Amino acid sequence: MDFDLNDVTKVTFAAKNTNNINVAVSYSIDGGNTFMGEDTIQLSSTAQNYTYNISESGEYAFVRLRFAVALPENPATSTCNLIIDSVVVYGIPGRVHDIVEKPVISPNSGMLTSATPITITCATSGASIYYTTDGTIPTESSTLYTAPFTLSSTATIKAKAFKANTQSSLIAIAEYTFPTEVANIAAFKADNTATNNEVYKITNNVTFVFRNGNYMFIEDASGALMIYDNNNTISTSYNEGDVISGGVCGSYTLYNGMVEMIPAANTATSTSTATVNAEVVTIADLLSNYSAHETQLVRINNVTFIDNTTFVNGTDTLSIYNRFNTVTTDPNGITADIIGFVARFNNSIQIYPRDNNDIIEHQQPVEQVETPVITVDPLTNSMFNVTITCGTAAANIFYTTDGSTPTVNSTAYTEAFIVGNGTTVKAIAVKDGMNDSEVASYFISGINNFSMDCNIYPNPTTDKCIISNVPSNINNIGVYDIYGKLLNTIEVNSNNVELNMSQYAMGTYFIRINTTNGVITKKVVKQ
Repeated sequence: MDFDLNDVTKVTFAAKNTNNINVAVSYSIDGGNTFMGEDTIQLSSTAQNYTYNISESGEYAFVRLRFAVALPENPATSTCNLIIDSVVVYGIPGRVHDIVEKPVISPNSGMLTSATPITITCATSGASIYYTTDGTIPTESSTLYTAPFTLSSTATIKAKAFKANTQSSLIAIAEYTFPTEVANIAAFKADNTATNNEVYKITNNVTFVFRNGNYMFIEDASGALMIYDNNNTISTSYNEGDVISGGVCGSYTLYNGMVEMIPAANTATSTSTATVNAEVVTIADLLSNYSAHETQLVRINNVTFIDNTTFVNGTDTLSIYNRFNTVTTDPNGITADIIGFVARFNNSIQIYPRDNNDIIEHQQPVEQVETPVITVDPLTNSMFNVTITCGTAAANIFYTTDGSTPTVNSTAYTEAFIVGNGTTVKAIAVKDGMNDSEVASYFISGINNFSMDCNIYPNPTTDKCIISNVPSNINNIGVYDIYGKLLNTIEVNSNNVELNMSQYAMGTYFIRINTTNGVITKKVVKQ
């Protein structure tokens, strides 16, 4: 027990003990830095009154009185008790001491994360302050304080103020510690193997990746680290990619097999940014080399969820853990890419997704309905029977006969229909759950009498063919596939036109010879 008292002359008290426990009484006049006058008082097992004398003149302005247990030479093995009661302090009333005010050291005791100016002040005008940095008691032979000084290593600073014809002050004490410095995240991990309270400072820049509540993730070129900030020590806000400079301070914790940092100080505001990328890995990578990826943001492609917490990639299995309670979708049964932080709980390696967006479901490709086939059979020189088919089962066909593009609001095809010469039939096929087909087009032209002398040879052809006896009133020649799609337009300046078919696949093609009197349609086969 310690008591700070004024002008003390003596103290009386009642006390008793069991098993030969005694009491040692002493006092200090320098604020508890040193004690003197220790007297071990032998106690009785029954309550007795005792007196401890300090100074008959009560000369000391401040006295700290201490009662301490004094054990016998052979301490008892059973329960011991020391009882002190009825403490009465005696002093000289009315005395006024002229004493220098106790100095104030700023900042207060604690951890300093960088070189810091130390200021010492005293409220007593004209007082001189002397200080030490090695924990020794300052005297007027110690260092005189004249201006703030910079502290950059662990130290205990003691300061005392003096003034002529005045009692010197009590001693002010401030204890400062500095963290152990390491260059990067890898060095922080390499310097520790078990949970401890030593504070480290990662001096190089790190990049902020993500934070949710107590969980904060950072990375640098050497690795990644999770900071568990249960006391909200880091109050600075960051966005993904913000670079944190000036150091990250904290102690090493190994929690169920995963390395964490417990922060010891706030971090600086970011003034620059970097790019954060999720490294593409496989489950096999994580299982075989966990330490290289611990708490790193990674991406695993092409996984299949066998339930809502477990997924496979090839023959390897891993689980996700909804650490941040932000994943609300049920991934059971889907194929996806997954992004998250690599974590560990005892022997189980896990992935912590940040939210629903980190489970990227693979969309199955949507098939397209086959393009309809328009078949035209001449009934007369000017009347034609049209049938439309589609290779996709149960597809619905819609068509037009005015050259416009068909939609689902156009005429639905149910049976063959008849059209006249010069008609353009277009058709489209649709089916629920599939993309609409491409548009099929067929221009229907009869054979005019004047076309009989216009021939194509050789037909079939494997390469080139000649269109002979082309009418003089021709505009151009068009090459079409069997779906009526225009493949090429040829300008004509001769009555014999060479047609190059080498660029087309084997099949049947239609040649439309456009004249001022009408259209001549010829069929050519490419072998």
